[in-house]
Amino acid sequence: MHILIAGYGVKISEFAEMLKPSTGKIYVVSEQDMSSIAGAKNITVIKVPPHEFTFAKNRVNLNPSRDVIIVTDFKEERLHKTVKSLSQMFPPERIIVVTNTESEDVLKKFPDVIVGTHYSIYRNQFKRFFKSVEVRSKLTKLRDLVTNKEKVLIIICGNPDPDALGSAFGLSFLIKGFAKKTEIAYTGEFTRHQNLAMVQLLEIPVIKYSDSMASGDTFVIVVDSQPDFFDKSINIKFNACIDHHPKKKRFNLDFEDIGRRYGATSTMITEYFVFSNADIPDNIGGGLFYGIKTDTSNLTKNTYENDIRMYQVLRRVANLEHINVIELSEMPFDSLEVMKTAITNLYRKGEILFSYLGEIQNPHFCVYIADYLVRVADISCVVVCALSTDKLTCIFRSDGMKKNVGMMCNKLFSKYGLAGGHKTMARAEIPVSMLHKLSITSDEISSWLKDMIFPRRKS
Repeated sequence: MHILIAGYGVKISEFAEMLKPSTGKIYVVSEQDMSSIAGAKNITVIKVPPHEFTFAKNRVNLNPSRDVIIVTDFKEERLHKTVKSLSQMFPPERIIVVTNTESEDVLKKFPDVIVGTHYSIYRNQFKRFFKSVEVRSKLTKLRDLVTNKEKVLIIICGNPDPDALGSAFGLSFLIKGFAKKTEIAYTGEFTRHQNLAMVQLLEIPVIKYSDSMASGDTFVIVVDSQPDFFDKSINIKFNACIDHHPKKKRFNLDFEDIGRRYGATSTMITEYFVFSNADIPDNIGGGLFYGIKTDTSNLTKNTYENDIRMYQVLRRVANLEHINVIELSEMPFDSLEVMKTAITNLYRKGEILFSYLGEIQNPHFCVYIADYLVRVADISCVVVCALSTDKLTCIFRSDGMKKNVGMMCNKLFSKYGLAGGHKTMARAEIPVSMLHKLSITSDEISSWLKDMIFPRRKS
């Protein structure tokens, strides 16, 4: 890409120097002294008034579909003359106008050009500097805390999902060599075939948690969840927490990075890599990429600017063939029989679909079915529930337009068990012991759930 920079002011030579390493030729059109850059490689200085410049007369050839013009001037009247002249010779949508202060006149007179200020350029750059300082400081603090520890345990609460696996895998690499030993463990079960495929293909060293793993001087870091998310029967002293979910209570931890504008914890771990200038191995990049991909539903739900930026970084690193194989490992064959039950038991009211599957061995089949049913036209919310040996599981999904299922799930079921999630996906787990306390038999569960989800209006 070639660039033509036209106008007046000290910023012209600065722009030319700044852009020189990343572009082809640079043409500088100005009457003022440009001796500081004249003769520099790939920079051509054309000493004419910018508004009198023409491509033919000054023998400059720019490609209107590829190249760019930048105009800057501290005098607005002169700036207007230059922009008007150049926009008659070159597509205005490929002209960038940089002014000293925000100018509505430029926008009104030249609505098709791109307008910015010197202030905004520096502000955005300093925002990145400040972000870099913040993230590097966090990583440095965490590394200092784990240095020379006999063991660091990175723990995943419940059933490991791609975001938890990806962020734990990435974090283990970042602290490798600081602690003497690092392990990744999960407290639940692998219930989705995709997650098992992810672990196998990317070679993620994750094992089932046992009480002995967190004993002694072990430094425990929880990722993609928070200390109060864990079952009370699991007695762990947590030292650190990295999580993108909103923070609901205060924790007494040595380190925490919780609850900011992120759609995935994998985004936060990727920033640790990016802002510390650490290389990302392709298998770790794949785990982080898939973590962001799944938690944001391909950047369509619960997604922030940070997620998009890090997703773009990881897309260049990850092995996309591995990601494709993982995604195609979605539904086990025996889930088809459960799908048949779900469709038979469907109940619809307005834009909400509900299905109770009865008692099944693998409650995670509710996730496959809810993910499938939320695609049905004219449905904004889906709730799929099933009873297993020790708990009643309810999976919520929504299109994100009308229902915040995280709030809905929490409101309906938090007093009976674990309940909560995001705007578009949520989960509730109610212990069977609680159902016994409520005197709800297995035959009455479906009716009880219907009454909870579709309350009758008081007359």
